[in-house]
Amino acid sequence: MSAYSNGYAFAKLLLEAGAYITQSNPRPESKALVYAIDYGDREMVELLRELWEPPHDLPTLAGLGHIEKVQTFLNSQTDEVDLVHGLALACMNQHIEVADYLIEQGADINAEWSLHEPATILHHLAFSGKLEMVQFLVVLNESPFMKNVKPV
Repeated sequence: MSAYSNGYAFAKLLLEAGAYITQSNPRPESKALVYAIDYGDREMVELLRELWEPPHDLPTLAGLGHIEKVQTFLNSQTDEVDLVHGLALACMNQHIEVADYLIEQGADINAEWSLHEPATILHHLAFSGKLEMVQFLVVLNESPFMKNVKPV
């Protein structure tokens, strides 16, 4: 739950206090790291990476900002859904270089991507307060509403 509800301080406190999860072997399966990547919580991602290995797929690699791994993965296999999901996670985690690369590879800036409600990547970024990434996508998309806005 802490992975997608701004619970970084709580999760860190539990882990530092010796929470059972740090001592269990093997660790129980968890989607917490995936949720942290989905929601663009970079602090939580770093905290949880010490506990779980992230999935090895294009969206996760993009969300983690691994440009070389994204390029390698893209060379071997990809589809439109993975490109859009990868772009969304790169943007949510503020990895401009990865986002730019995925756009060059054909990821649709205006595609719908949703964690919960139908929306575009831009909607999710705006809702999450990721202003730099909103500006990045708007400038690329040449929106008439943002002609005078300069990237931060």
